[in-house]
Amino acid sequence: MSGRGGRMVRTSHALNNVFAKIMYAAELAMDQSSEALIRRELENIVRLAAEGGSLVTELNSTACEP
Repeated sequence: MSGRGGRMVRTSHALNNVFAKIMYAAELAMDQSSEALIRRELENIVRLAAEGGSLVTELNSTACEP
């Protein structure tokens, strides 16, 4: 894939990596925290990063359509 579609796939892949790193960091912090409020906020971060990853998957499938 070249041109615009290829650029979109590369960009979405990089964005997906960012979401994965955010999820990993938040999950690691949850393991270290026993405070309920902090854990809830970290759970929100994980959830939102997962939603972002799902959006990236949709972008990739759209970019690959003819």
